[in-house]
Amino acid sequence: MTVTGTSNKTRLPGIIKRLLIGCFPAFGICMSACPQERCDVKQDIYRLQQGYELCVSLSPDSIRRFTLKHGDETRLIEEEPIECTQADKYALRYSGIDFEKYFVLDRWESQYNVRLYLYEKSTGKNLFKNKLYYESDYDTTSDLLLYRDADDKTNPDGNLTLLDLQTLSETKIDIRRFIPKGESPVYYQANFEISRVSGDSVYITYHTDEPVSHPFLLYKRGRTEVTENK
Repeated sequence: MTVTGTSNKTRLPGIIKRLLIGCFPAFGICMSACPQERCDVKQDIYRLQQGYELCVSLSPDSIRRFTLKHGDETRLIEEEPIECTQADKYALRYSGIDFEKYFVLDRWESQYNVRLYLYEKSTGKNLFKNKLYYESDYDTTSDLLLYRDADDKTNPDGNLTLLDLQTLSETKIDIRRFIPKGESPVYYQANFEISRVSGDSVYITYHTDEPVSHPFLLYKRGRTEVTENK
């Protein structure tokens, strides 16, 4: 079975993607709320879907705060100290992952791992609190998030999870069938892409640097099974 289609994102080779993660500021709609050359608070505002605004500010005492605003309601989502320039590389940040009812903050930890924090816009609740979930891929248009649970107790096989944010349903994907035998899934989680969404069908493709065909997995919304195709 052959599937053709294009993703809503530009695909980068795995090694280049790993090198770029965490090295550049987020892409997206951003405007400076403090244009003066000198200002007590450095602040950026990101316009999210459904009329929400995310304000990321850095105070003179190096406290970074994330505030979510909708109409007249404002919530402090997160705050953390930035103790030095090097610490900023590993600090919590907004990288432009914005779904209809949710958005993501993330933290760069290594060239292989970007930790995810998923927030519900209506409540400001962090749905991934105290979880070790690392980014694989996402499709904001289709409300889909693909990640790896790094907790050996809850995910001993290193499977990926496809989270359907329209229903908050989860589907486990066994990636050991695709990666080299004996290798750790942590080095390959970024090689899986939500490559196409057509109706209720979601196609997840495994990319390698080898000139071979790329098998894909087919997920049907409203079901829990995953079908492998080559």
